[in-house]
Amino acid sequence: MAAPAMSKDNDSLADMLTALRQFTRRSPEPPAAPALQPVRDTAAPLTPEESAKALLAAINRFAGFRSTATLERKLGQVLRNVPGEEIQALLDRVERGAQQELIAIVEDLTNHETFFFRDTMQLDPIARDILPELIAYQAKHERHLRIWSAACATGEEAYTLAVMALDALCHAGHAKFDQQHGYRLLNGWKLDVFGSDISRQAIRIAKAATYQESSFGSFRQMPDGWRRVFVPIGNVSGRYGNDVTNMTLLPSVTAHVRFDTFNLMSRNPPVLDMDLVLCRNVLIYIDVALQPDAINMITRSLRKGGYFVPSLVDQINERQLRPRWINRCAFYEKR
Repeated sequence: MAAPAMSKDNDSLADMLTALRQFTRRSPEPPAAPALQPVRDTAAPLTPEESAKALLAAINRFAGFRSTATLERKLGQVLRNVPGEEIQALLDRVERGAQQELIAIVEDLTNHETFFFRDTMQLDPIARDILPELIAYQAKHERHLRIWSAACATGEEAYTLAVMALDALCHAGHAKFDQQHGYRLLNGWKLDVFGSDISRQAIRIAKAATYQESSFGSFRQMPDGWRRVFVPIGNVSGRYGNDVTNMTLLPSVTAHVRFDTFNLMSRNPPVLDMDLVLCRNVLIYIDVALQPDAINMITRSLRKGGYFVPSLVDQINERQLRPRWINRCAFYEKR
């Protein structure tokens, strides 16, 4: 899930309210139908403060984003050119269950920051210990390795996991790689990597599988040797006028990866019987009271013996998950 932008500053709603204060007129028309679950008194006009708080509450209920100074400020920037009556009409529609415009606002509040092979402190134990263990298990069962990159942003993590899994299958003798044909699975093995994110824009980029090779882009910390799975597809003009190369992944990698939108606040997981689920750099942005629901949903997506990998800073307290410490990182195995 693309994470909402945030920082550690202590700003309040002031920045946002300055942008909203000029728009305080009440819409002259009442809502077409009463709210199914009203969260405010529609008889009185809302102040800018009340409008902001109501929108933040709706975003919290929908996407779980916890309120921060930066989130509030960014919401103010999103709404700075929206007339006050339109904001209040939006609130009316949201209260009646309309979500499309709310989804569009959430799109503007998310941060798609990611890159290939991010946080090798966690990825190295996955490659060295976790994936060989999961492959050994599946060799005795379905010969089908299933991985979910929850909150995958623009797809770099999902493709990273696919490459790591294919390489681990090669080491185990269940796949082969050559530069001409790429990866080839052997003996009936299957690999499925699913990437999901709340952002439709991020998922479109992930499906395109095209990334610019720039110093601060998706390839900023690419380990040696892994460029063999990428193919240049032409140069484009970079941000500073320099030429940069567009890169895509080998078809033998992308063939095992699919993407779709998904909200971590959903009750039911989009996939089941997962061997491995990563949900990193996201839970810290979700309201503390709602984090257990997201963790429980992810846990239900795992098969017994599968692993859940959150961020290094996430605190997981789920009775069905047993922590296993490797390289000072916790990998949570489903009991």
